[in-house]
Order: sequence, then structure tokens, then C-alpha cells
Amino acid sequence: MYSFPIKLSYLLTVFFSFHGSLMAQPVFYKLDASAVAAQPVKAIPAFFGKNPEGVVLGVNNQYFEKNGQPWYPLMGEFHYWRYPAEYWEEQLLKMKSGGLQIVATYVYWGAHEKPKDTWSWSGSLDLRQFISLCKKHQMYVWLRPGPYINGDVRGRGFPDWIYTMREKRTNQPVYLKEVANYFNRLGEQTAGLYWGQGGPVIGVQLENEYASGDSTHISQLKRLATEAGIAPVYWSVTANTVFQDKKFEVLPLQGAYCYRGWERKKTLTTDFLFAQDQWIMEENLGQVYYDVENYPRGLCEQGAGMQETHAARFIVQPNVIEAHAHNQVGRGINMLGYFMFQGGTQYPGTEMPLSDGPLMPSGLVSYDYQAPLDEFGQVAESYKFLKLHHLFLQDFGSQLARTKVVRPSQLPTNPADTVNLRYTGRFNDKGQGYVYICNTQNYRQMSEKMVQVELALPAETIRFPRKPVPIIDGVIATWPVNLDFNGIQIKYATAQVLCKVKNNDREDIFLYNTEGVPVEICVKKENIESVTAPGCQVETADQFYYIGADGAAKTIELRKKNGQSVRIILLSRKEAENAWKFSLKGQDFVIISEASFLQFPGKLVARQLGDPELKFSIYPNNQLTNTIKKKGTGFSAYTMRVNKYTAGSIGHHRLNDSTARVSLKEKVPAQVSDVFYKVDFTGDLGSVQLKGITVADRLNYGKSWMIGLKRFEKELVVKGSAMQLIISGQYNQLPPRILRTEIIPEYEFILGY
Repeated sequence: MYSFPIKLSYLLTVFFSFHGSLMAQPVFYKLDASAVAAQPVKAIPAFFGKNPEGVVLGVNNQYFEKNGQPWYPLMGEFHYWRYPAEYWEEQLLKMKSGGLQIVATYVYWGAHEKPKDTWSWSGSLDLRQFISLCKKHQMYVWLRPGPYINGDVRGRGFPDWIYTMREKRTNQPVYLKEVANYFNRLGEQTAGLYWGQGGPVIGVQLENEYASGDSTHISQLKRLATEAGIAPVYWSVTANTVFQDKKFEVLPLQGAYCYRGWERKKTLTTDFLFAQDQWIMEENLGQVYYDVENYPRGLCEQGAGMQETHAARFIVQPNVIEAHAHNQVGRGINMLGYFMFQGGTQYPGTEMPLSDGPLMPSGLVSYDYQAPLDEFGQVAESYKFLKLHHLFLQDFGSQLARTKVVRPSQLPTNPADTVNLRYTGRFNDKGQGYVYICNTQNYRQMSEKMVQVELALPAETIRFPRKPVPIIDGVIATWPVNLDFNGIQIKYATAQVLCKVKNNDREDIFLYNTEGVPVEICVKKENIESVTAPGCQVETADQFYYIGADGAAKTIELRKKNGQSVRIILLSRKEAENAWKFSLKGQDFVIISEASFLQFPGKLVARQLGDPELKFSIYPNNQLTNTIKKKGTGFSAYTMRVNKYTAGSIGHHRLNDSTARVSLKEKVPAQVSDVFYKVDFTGDLGSVQLKGITVADRLNYGKSWMIGLKRFEKELVVKGSAMQLIISGQYNQLPPRILRTEIIPEYEFILGY
């Protein structure tokens, strides 16, 4: 039996009764949001910028701002120098489709200046072109030029002669002279691309994890960068940096990883406890480097995956990555920035030497990172899980940014505690906000809980849902409370907000169910004439409509007394994962499909593995293109087909148990965006070689290896070369062996509009 002390105020109260049953018992969780006060906002004048169109960016001690209003930035890391330049654009569009607004990238000095005094800014090192593509597709850029970046690369970002310099990362003139030269070159390459000049570059990070040293060093780097013409709106450092925090020269941004390639053991991390900044920093960094009340809470390195190492291997679970990000938002973070969002491949000669040891990606070419977008551009499951939250934050983040975190009196502080539910709230002074629930922990199964929330608000106390609901292992939830939307009030819902859609002269709202939880939506009767909800159970009591559903796709129409209506579109969790939001000709649309979608000027492009038939549905009803036929009603269901691809042009010859030869006789047809060579193997390491050079590799960590062939098409088809697949070494006492291989095409479908 486990219990918490009972107090008279609104505190966490847990009741467990033991009757010999292993079933989860009802638990009542309390939050007190009755006295939330409007928080004082302190502007930080040093970070202000207006572009030629008059759009103003700024920041205060609580949140970022756009045109004087709260703005919730969403950022993902993409290293241009780790990806073929000809495919940058499509990957940037995938990031945008995933709900991100900002592209962060390390600038790798050691790749650009090699050898000394010889500078390279072309091909995959063409930073200016990379930034220009971001501008083309209305994405912001946050540069991270170091000079020290770590980045899991040779020299930690430095050229070799700087890496061996004793004075590096100090204010010594011999080092600062080299940095000034590097920054001058960078300034030349990025001239005209900063926000105030009409460009997309809004942020620049100085140094990286400068945890000890001279606190004036960051000031010196900023001075050199400014003199070189580097002119962002926001200057930043990582939160574990010593700097002169009272001068407000830079913004400290946090980082957190729940998978750790630098640790042999599988650590139960504190990333799922809704903890306060001070406690998190002291636990993970050993100290707090600045006054956290003076700066907005933002992240530049939220782990979206992790690069496995020789001594630390794991399968990154997408629900864990999602729960970690969700936990950050719930504990008050007002900027999400992921590392890495786009996986990559080490630039030739930049891979870390074997001497860096088994807890680094030493000697590896791959930097796949098990990222939401993998090394060869595929959309991973974690991408779709995170997209759920990005769409919500794009549409509702400005309201969320103003809220205050409301914690229960007691929260678990031990990540090994699987019994007590982790939960918190974010509310404003009017009692509007969200309850955040987390029943997820890395490397640990959580017990099931039966949950009701009792919430004290300024004018009332509500308990919801009306009956306890099960929260099973691996589940998270963000439940809205007092959500005012287009003239109606959602009092509460056990479904989560996905996004809103401008539908002609009205706005509709999309919700999706919490896995394993019956949907209950409570809507205030005021202003509502009638409710139409096919397939749902509608009850009335006192001032409210209670709408129950099973979570499958439902359309709930609320007709207001003024004759206008609002629709609540309820999706299943799976449908929400497959939801894509775009604006076409000034109209918002949500597309639901298992394929991935990206928006080029004048067309939508869908991509799908293995199946030449594309099925998708669109809300609201719309004639997208004459090349597809309407097949249903409601969401307007469509089907498209392309010619099936046969793998006859791909040669595969098994040389022995651990070696194979792969050739490509002709270019893939237009309806195929890529061809993947799927490999399952035992042993330690798989590698792909072209002309004796390793172009891809994979440590065996228990998942199939999907190798994209299109980037090698020139060598394979035009030059007639062949790839050699080699498996080497033992792992888990199993010898190197190719178990099975498969050719899987990725089909492309073009939808004009």
C-alpha cells in the first residue's frame, strides 16, 4: 500500500486500496490554479530586429515575440555539410511539413578551412545556398558557428592546427586572431542574409558548452562576430556556459538527452518528471549558470534521437522522444529546438578518429542519429509523433507562452518511481490552460493508473472526466481546460488539441484521442443552439453538453445562436499522426495519409514506401487537381496510382555470408523518388564501399538498415561502379552474416493545385 499525506489545501491526494487485485485503482489528482497571477514581463532590448517588410522580432524574460505578440519558436538541427546539396531542398520542406519554423546548423570551421588558408564554400559546403533555400521556403535560420562546436566531428569543429593549439577557447591574441579571420570569412558568406537585411538568419550561437574559463570570452567572440558583419536578432549560448549574464549579451538555451551514446549504462533520466530548471540543471550540469528568471526558457538541443556508439547501443523509441519533448513544454519551456532533426553522413575526412574511444562515434561515417529524418531522408515514426505537438504549438503556442506552470505539492523526483503519476499544468490568470500528464520513462515500464483531475480555478473547482480513466504505460496527454474557440468554450476534454483550420468564414478545431482513454468533451451551453455529433453520445447536464466518442474520426457540429457554426473534428491518435496541415491559395487544409507530404511552389508532393497506390483524404472538401478522382464523402477521400517499379535494374550478388555486391543498371523512373536497399544482419558493423571508400555504415543495434541508393546513382549508373556491402566483427556473440535483403521503392505522387 502506498499513500501520500492528506492536507486541507488543494494538494496531491492518492488513494490506493489493496484487496488482492492487481488492477489499477482510481486515483484523484489535484492541482491548484486558483491564484495564478499575471506574470510581469521584462523586455530584453538587446534582442530586437525589424526586417524590410516591417516584421519585428524580440524577446522578454518569459517568451519570444513576433510583432509584439508571444511567439513559440520551433527549431530543428540540419547540418548542411553532412547532407548532399542536391537534396537539401526536399529535406528542408520535410522539416517545414513537420511543423518546424527554424533551421539550426553548426558551421564547421574545420571543413571550410582545409588546409590552412584554403577555404571551401561550394557543393555540400555552400552555406549561402543552404540559407537561401531556407529563405525561399520561409524558414528562419539559427547559425551555430562555434568556433568550438563539438558536433561529434574531427577536431570538435576546429581545424587541426587550432585543435592542437594550447590557447584555444581563450582570450589569447593568437587564438582570437584566427577566430577573427574565420568570422570574417563567415560574414562574407552570409552578407545580406540577416533578418534586418531581408534574410532568414535570426539567431547565432557563440561557442558550445563553454562550462569553464573566462566569463568575458563570450563577449570577445560576440565583438569579433559583430565586427565581421554577423548581425542576427538573437545571440545565444548553451545553458552550461559561463558568461556575463547580467549584461544580457546572449540568451542561454538549454539541452537535454534521454538517450546517451556517451554512457555505457542505460540511465533512467530525469527528463520525464516535469522538473524545475534549477533542479534539472543542478542534477545534470552540476550548477546553475545564470538567473533563470531573467531569461525565457528555451531549448537548442532537445534530443530528437542519439547517435549510437561502439559501447552504447539502443533503439530510440519514438514515444519516448515524444514524451520528452512534451515534458519540456509541460514544465514551462517556451522554445523547442531539436538536435538532430535531420540525420546525416560525415563529410570525408571529418569523422572522429578511433582514438576518441568507444563512447564516441569514432571512425564512423554515419551520423544517422536515429533522427526524425534519417541519414537517407526517410520520415521516421518519431517525426510523426513530434509533428502532433508542433502543429498544436504553431496554432496555440502564443496563448500557451503566457501561462504559468502549476505543479502539485508533490511530484516524483526519482525516475525509477513507476507508481506515482507525473503531471502538471500550465494556466493563465483566467483559469485557461492545459493539464499535462506523463506515464512514460526511458528504459522502464510504468504502471497503469486510473485518473481523475480535480482542478481549482479562480472562480470554481472542476473534476474531470466524470469517471476515472486509465492511463497506460507509455501514454502522455495534454488536456485543454476552458479553451475559448471561435465563440464557444470547451470546458475540458480528454482529447488533445491538434490544430485549427480556417474554413472560409469560420475556424474549425481538430482534436485527437489519448490512447486508451475514452473521449469526453465538455462544452459550455452558452451561445450554442444545437449539437450534431453522428456516432457520438451527447448528454446535457446543467450548463454543459458532454460529448463522448470512441476516438475514431468524428465530426461534431456546434451551431451557435447567431446562426454560425463551429466544427470539432475528432481524430484517432493514428489519424492525427498521419495528419498534414497546409495552406493552399489562402485556404487551410488538413490531409490525412500514411504517406508523407511536402509542399513545393505550385504543387504538393506525396512520398510512400513500397505501395504504388496513394490513399488520402482532405478536410475541408476541395478540388485539388483534375488528375485525381474523388472516391468518397466527408473528408473527401482520394486515390492515386503510379506504375509499379520492378527491381530488375538492380543487381544483387551474394559473394559470401558477409559480403554482397550491388549494382544499378539504369536510373530510377520519375515516379520513384528513391530506392532503398534493406539489410538485416548479425555481427558488429555493416559498411558500404564505393571504389574502396566507405560511403555509409551502420553499427548493429537491432534494427533493419535502409540504404538509399539515389545519392549513389551517378557512380552506379553513369560510371558503372558497384557497391560492396561488408559485414564485419562479432556482436552479441553472433558472427558477421547477411540475413536478408530487400529492394523497396519510394513512390512519388504529384498533386497540382
